[in-house]
Amino acid sequence: MLVHGTSTSVLLPKPIPTWMTTDDSLAIEDTSFTDTHVTVTAVVDEMRLLYRATRFEPEEWAPALCTATIELDPEEPIPLDEDGFCAYLDHLDPQWQLVDTSDE
Repeated sequence: MLVHGTSTSVLLPKPIPTWMTTDDSLAIEDTSFTDTHVTVTAVVDEMRLLYRATRFEPEEWAPALCTATIELDPEEPIPLDEDGFCAYLDHLDPQWQLVDTSDE
């Protein structure tokens, strides 16, 4: 994908396939790139509280749809293969935010 800016053109990678996984996420649903950021939407493990802890059982967490926007380092190339991109995400340790799916 080629993005034309006011003074330069930047070659950005195509969206990452939806079937990719990382250590924290179960499935990457979507990726979008700008000149300076990448936004990743993924199903991330242990993000939604299912059950609060009781006297007899610990709390239980479930996967949830989340998003994270990461600032790109212009000096660091973005891997275009699925394993490399997953390792890149794991290295950045994104701050996942829950996506509100209550209207769906």
